[in-house]
Amino acid sequence: MSAARPGRLRFMITERLLRSVQMVLGLKLFNLPLLMSLRTALLRPFFRIGPGTRIADNVSFENHHGVLGHVECGARLEIAHGVIADISGGLIVRDDVWISEDALILTHDHRVVPGRPKSEWPVELRPKLIEEDAWVGARAVILPKAARIGKRALVAAGSVVTKDVADYAIVAGVPARPIGSTRGDSEE
Repeated sequence: MSAARPGRLRFMITERLLRSVQMVLGLKLFNLPLLMSLRTALLRPFFRIGPGTRIADNVSFENHHGVLGHVECGARLEIAHGVIADISGGLIVRDDVWISEDALILTHDHRVVPGRPKSEWPVELRPKLIEEDAWVGARAVILPKAARIGKRALVAAGSVVTKDVADYAIVAGVPARPIGSTRGDSEE
């Protein structure tokens, strides 16, 4: 047996188990108040989840290309239904973050190699950090090159984030650009 084989087998088993658990926990039945806590508790063996975090139905944490990534969730997160988080490159979400419905967070990319089929293009893992009290709006897309969403930043609904977002920035559009600030007078 080759050295790569045990790693591949571990990936397949872990990924299938994670997806199976997520599929069952994604049922609307688990939206009942007591069962929502059970959903979060049953995901804890797979990654760190802080206290007070609520994960809605049909949220998917996904690994790709045979890479077992990781995710760390802080305290009091709100992750709404339909969120897809690619964790291949690693994802850290700090305390008090909101991720709204159907947001897409990507942590890996492919380097285009002209003249070669895309199945041979190298995969580039890109870790992502979402700082405390940030808010990712509904159907926003956070692309791999955006490594950091800043403290108390707000990504408007439907935006496509292609680069880092500064602390307190409000960004919107395709591609997302700064349009305002969440900084209060007492924080200046």
